[in-house]
Amino acid sequence: MGRAIGIDLGTTNSCATAFVDGEVVVITYENGASTIPSVFAVDRSGNSLIGHDALKMSSEEGYSTITASKRLLGRGFDSKQVGRHKQVFTYDLVEGDQSEILVSVANQILTLESVSAEILRTIKNNATRFLGEPVDKAVITVPAYFNDKQRHSVREAGRLAGLDVLRVLNEPTAAAIAYGFGKDLKECIAVYDLGGGTFDVSIININGQTFDVVATGGDTFLGGLDFDDKIMQHMLQEAADETGVDLSFDRDAVDLFRVSAESAKIALSTEEETTIIIEDLDSPDVPPGHTFEFILTRELLEDLTQDLVDRTISACSRILLDVDMTISQIDRFLVVGGQSRMPLVRREVTSFANRPLSTAIDADKGVAAGAAIMASVLSKDDKSGKTSKLVLHDVLPSAIGIASAKGQMHTLFAKNESLPAESKLMLTTHKDGQRSVKLKVYQGESQLITENERIGSFSFGGLPSKPKGGIKIEVKFDLDPSAILTITAKELSSGKSVKAQVAVNDGGERRRKKKKKDARKRKQEKNASLAPGRKSKKQLAAEADVRKKEPVQIVETAVSTTINIPPLAALKASTVKQLRSVAKEHGILQKGPKRDLINRIHTARTVAPLDAEQPVTKEEPQVPGRSTVPKKGTIGRKPIAARNDSATLPSRDSLRARRIEKTGILLTIWRWLASWLPWRS
Repeated sequence: MGRAIGIDLGTTNSCATAFVDGEVVVITYENGASTIPSVFAVDRSGNSLIGHDALKMSSEEGYSTITASKRLLGRGFDSKQVGRHKQVFTYDLVEGDQSEILVSVANQILTLESVSAEILRTIKNNATRFLGEPVDKAVITVPAYFNDKQRHSVREAGRLAGLDVLRVLNEPTAAAIAYGFGKDLKECIAVYDLGGGTFDVSIININGQTFDVVATGGDTFLGGLDFDDKIMQHMLQEAADETGVDLSFDRDAVDLFRVSAESAKIALSTEEETTIIIEDLDSPDVPPGHTFEFILTRELLEDLTQDLVDRTISACSRILLDVDMTISQIDRFLVVGGQSRMPLVRREVTSFANRPLSTAIDADKGVAAGAAIMASVLSKDDKSGKTSKLVLHDVLPSAIGIASAKGQMHTLFAKNESLPAESKLMLTTHKDGQRSVKLKVYQGESQLITENERIGSFSFGGLPSKPKGGIKIEVKFDLDPSAILTITAKELSSGKSVKAQVAVNDGGERRRKKKKKDARKRKQEKNASLAPGRKSKKQLAAEADVRKKEPVQIVETAVSTTINIPPLAALKASTVKQLRSVAKEHGILQKGPKRDLINRIHTARTVAPLDAEQPVTKEEPQVPGRSTVPKKGTIGRKPIAARNDSATLPSRDSLRARRIEKTGILLTIWRWLASWLPWRS
C-alpha cells in the first residue's frame, strides 16, 4: 500500500508535500528545488520534457511548449477563454470530436488531461524517489471557483498519472488548514489567493480543528500570467514605435518577450527599476544584430496592472455581500500565491482589510501543505494521530441546476451551499410512449442557461411505454465533499435505477449544430462557385414552381383584362380550388360544356373594354356563330352597352382579324383550363 501526498497543481508552478511523522515535509527535486514548472514540451527527437527542461525550450521553440494548460482544463473549445488564451500563448489549440480542447505540439494531438497527467506523473515519481516508498494516492488542489466539469478533468489527469485522487480540495481551504492545523484557534479568516493563473478568495471559520468554509469566490482567468501579459504588450508597443514593425504576430518574438516580461515583474517586486535587453532576435522584419532595450520601473508596472488588482478587490467585496458580512467581522487576512508578493497587491489588500496582512504560511508551499494534511486524514496513515480530529466543511463555489422550460435554470444547489449535499426531484413523462429522459446540467449564477456553463448531461432510458404522465421517476442529486455531482434515477413502477456521474464530455448537441452550420456554409460556397449561366438545384426548383403556377396566371390575366374585376392574386386565389371558387363568383365558370366557357372568354376578349366614363347608350353587337355575353348578372357586371352616337362600332372584318390574332393565347387558355380546373359537366 503506497503513501498519500498533497499536490498543489499550479498554473505556472507545482509543489508536492507529504505528512511524515506528524510534520509536513516539502518534497524537493534532485536540483534542490521545491517546485517544478507546470510546463510540458516535446523536443526535436520527439521526447517529452517536463518542468525545468521544458521551460528552457519555451525560449527556443515556444510552439512546441505547452504552458498554463490548467487554465483550459474542463473548458469547451467555444468558450471565450480560448480566444483570450490564444492572445498570450503560441501553441496551437484544436477542437476535439466532443468540442473539448486539444493541443497540437510536434505533430501530436494531446488532451489537456494527458498534459496535466505528465506533470503529475513526474511529481509522483519524484515523490517516490524522495520518500523511498511508493506513492499512489494524492489530494490535489484546484481553484475554489473551478466548476464540476473542471474538477472532473483534474481527477481524470490524476487517474492517467496512476494516482488515486482522494479528494479535489479548494486552494484557499488548503491554505486555511495549513494555517490553523495544530492550533487552538477561534477565528474568522479571509484567504486571498492570487496565483499564477487564477484568483480565489474564501471566508473560513476556524474553531479548534474544525474548519467551516462560509463562502468562496474568485476568477479562474486572473493571475500572474495576466500581469506578465500587460508588461509584454507594453514592450511590443515600444518595439513597434522603435522599429515600425509589429512583432505581435511573430511567435518566436512573443515567446521571448513573454519570458522577459515575467523576469522583469519578479525583479520589480524587490527593485525600483530593471532593464530588459533582447538581442539577436531571429525575425525577418528586424534588422540583423538589432538590440531591444527596455527600462521598466515599479511605478510603470503598477500603472499597467492597477486594473487587475482592482478586480481582485472587487471580488473580495462581492463575497462579503454574498454572506451579508462586513470587513470588521474578519479577524485575519491571509495572503498566499506567488503573485501576492507584488508590493501593489500587498498595499491594496492591506488598505481594503484595514489591518496588517498575515504571512504566517509560505506563499508558494502553503497550499500544498494543507493538501498533505488532508491526504493524511483521508488515507488514515498518520501514526502520530495528529490529523484524526480534523473536520472540514466546504461549500459549493457556484449554483448547480438543470434546464427547464423557456431556457430557465431550475436551481438544485445554491451557491455557497455546504458540502456534501443532496437534492431530490420527481419527474414524469410529457408525451405518450416516451421511453427516455435526458437532463442537461448547468453551473452558474444566472437564471438563464445560456449564460451559465453546461457541465454535462444525464440520460435515463428503457422506460415502459405509457401515456403522458403515466411514469414517475425519482431523481437524486448528490454532491460529494469535492463538489463533484452524481445523479441517481429510479423509475418507481418497475424499480429500475441508474446511477452515474455527470457525463462531462457531452458535446453531441454542439457537434450536431456545428455539422449543420458547416453543411450550410459548404452549400453556399458551392452555389457561389457555379459557372456563369449554370443554375443551382434551388433555382431549377423555383422555375418548376413558376411553371406549375402558369395556368393560374393565364386565367388571371384573361379575366383581369377582359372583365372589370380585380386580379385573382388580389383575392389570394393561390390554389386551383380557390381559383375555381373565384371564377364561379364572377360568372366565368358555370354549368355546361367546357366549350361554352372558352366561347365566353373568347367573346369577352374580342370586344374592346369600355371606358368607365363613357355614356352607355347602345347595346354591344353580337358575333355570329358565338355565344353572346348575357346582359345581366352572369359575369359580375352591368350589361355591355353600345357606345355613344359619335362612336364608330368595329366592323365585322376588324373583329375577325382581332380574333385570329388572339387565337394562340385562346388555345393556351383552353389547354391549361382543361388540364388544371376541376370542370363540371
